[in-house]
Amino acid sequence: MIASVEVHRSRYPTLDAWLKKASADHWWRQLLDLPREVESVTAADRVLVPLEDMAGALEQLRVPGLRRFLRDRFLDPAGVTTARVELAWAFMLATQPGLRFGGQGQPDFVLEGGDTEIWLEITRVDLESFDRFKEAVVAHLAKENLKVVPTFRVVDWPAKVPERNSLISRIEAGARAALAAGHMVSVSLPEIAAQCSVSLDAMDDSLPGSSPVWHSSIAPSSEYQQRVERDIREAISDKAAQSRRGSWTNTLLVIDISTARLLWMLGWDDMAKWAGAIAIDWHENPFLAIALTFSDWYTHVPVGFMRIRPELPDDVRTFLTSLGAKIPGLVPA
Repeated sequence: MIASVEVHRSRYPTLDAWLKKASADHWWRQLLDLPREVESVTAADRVLVPLEDMAGALEQLRVPGLRRFLRDRFLDPAGVTTARVELAWAFMLATQPGLRFGGQGQPDFVLEGGDTEIWLEITRVDLESFDRFKEAVVAHLAKENLKVVPTFRVVDWPAKVPERNSLISRIEAGARAALAAGHMVSVSLPEIAAQCSVSLDAMDDSLPGSSPVWHSSIAPSSEYQQRVERDIREAISDKAAQSRRGSWTNTLLVIDISTARLLWMLGWDDMAKWAGAIAIDWHENPFLAIALTFSDWYTHVPVGFMRIRPELPDDVRTFLTSLGAKIPGLVPA
């Protein structure tokens, strides 16, 4: 019996409509165009299902400014990760009174906070050269039309990737060998970390652009955590300068640090302690609160921890605390 075949877009009407004008290299459009058996559940579905849920909810609620968000950010093929984070936050905040997308030069969202407006700005901090290296490997293999899935294996999570071009060339040679031999080929990458390697196997139903990582239990070194803290403080400083230029008031800053991978290395409780211990100079930034959050491709809502400014009016502190009780990404640290 021959299975019925369709493309993914037939099951995702809101995303299909949103991505009509997206360029052909947009990752989500590529996923929508992938063929599938009608009765199957695919790897692409894991990415597309939460996206469709969130998109459908925002369309139904008619959140003001949504069309501008779609035009300016959602359709940008180079900004998929940022758009995914902002979409998740819009979905998570959708039931809050007065939610709207911010305008030109404003923070990303505006909420009603009692008698005043609360602005919410989201920024991403790209903390992982290893993740960027994996993305570069996937892009290079696709450019060379080498249909393999690279699966990286690490014991100690690497902080730096030296000799990147040389390593990519070595992996390309391994991919060609795997396709010629018809079986998986492993390439050792000791320059990155001890016992680091990548296996290369023929592509099947994996997501376009994916590169899984297998790892044992990993604990971040103190040097690694110090580096993450430094980058977070730099992000706060940069956003504080932008806030002053734009005359932002009553702003809650959300920093997405998903690429730091600290949540799965430390666990929830230790991550909360770590977030609560980061030194924040409240005299040098104007924010009501600063949240450190994590998100992924497969779930609807980010999670994280919020540090509230020590000296705030009682009504503002009460609003932020109540918001943190309802929003998984704003749990007070």
